[in-house]
Amino acid sequence: MSLKNKKLEKGRVSFVGNNQYKILNENEELIAFIKGSLRYSLTDLASFPTVGDWVLYQKIDNNQAIIYEILDRKNKISRKVSGLKIGEQILAANVDYVLICLSLNENFNLNRLERYLFAFESEVKPIIVLTKKDLCDNPKKYVEQIRNNYPNLRIEVVSAINREFQSLKEIFSNKVTCVLVGSSGVGKSTLINMFFEKEILRTGSICEKNSKGKHTTTARQLVVLPNNQGYLIDTPGIRELSIWDTDEGEDSFKDIKELAKQCRFKNCHHKSEPDCAIKNAIETGKLSKRRYENYLKLHSEEEYITKGKKYQKNQMQNKKIRERENARKNRQLIKKL
Repeated sequence: MSLKNKKLEKGRVSFVGNNQYKILNENEELIAFIKGSLRYSLTDLASFPTVGDWVLYQKIDNNQAIIYEILDRKNKISRKVSGLKIGEQILAANVDYVLICLSLNENFNLNRLERYLFAFESEVKPIIVLTKKDLCDNPKKYVEQIRNNYPNLRIEVVSAINREFQSLKEIFSNKVTCVLVGSSGVGKSTLINMFFEKEILRTGSICEKNSKGKHTTTARQLVVLPNNQGYLIDTPGIRELSIWDTDEGEDSFKDIKELAKQCRFKNCHHKSEPDCAIKNAIETGKLSKRRYENYLKLHSEEEYITKGKKYQKNQMQNKKIRERENARKNRQLIKKL
């Protein structure tokens, strides 16, 4: 039977390499390559298969396959590529929850948490996972800091050493997909190993000098939990999380949005204007200056990215116009000849 007559099968991308992929199905993991015609039709890096994508493929031998189609994504979580370039890097696709991991030591940082929420919550429901409970004398103190600004967020406190993670297991009762995000060494790979009750992903110890974990995950990868409970996507530690798609802080900074509506002037800049609700909230302690400054910083980044996207879109449109005009001129020249 020729390859053309073989039936396409459905699988899920579990790993992305330079020129090849890995696909999981119910029985095995295959090494896969993109069909040539599909590759040429993909317009940018974000349109290529990513971890979590569902694809249609054709098996060509015992452990290799060709990807023929990328199925529509129900959602994705992204960040801007590192550096000055304006471009999208998709961290994971088709996700039900994003597990934002912070460890209960010097890694805990409210600014970082707010950045994660601002960047991801528009697409996927966030759950805060506070790891390394065994290293903290008073975990409730950290939980209360989060609750002060996010009373409705789900927060889980876990410990790998004491094997306290039962509440996390309950998330996977409906075979959901979760992606783990956080800084290097917060315990993302350790969490996955806890579900399997053995080390399937390499982990590192904590550096005594700075209380930071060692960076062990070097690429995004998807694993199927035991008994097909669900999927977990591990990601490398995020050193730079630049905003890409947001909901303009409607949920992550809902309190500030509501305060701004109470200002005397609709175009209030919250600096020297009279009867400014934001300034009054900071002075009375209702709103922390740290949180407001972080809000301004994140919105400034968002505006920069938005302008960059518009510029790129205009450049592409102008390029298409020039190409059409050149094609028209060429047709006219051919007619004259």
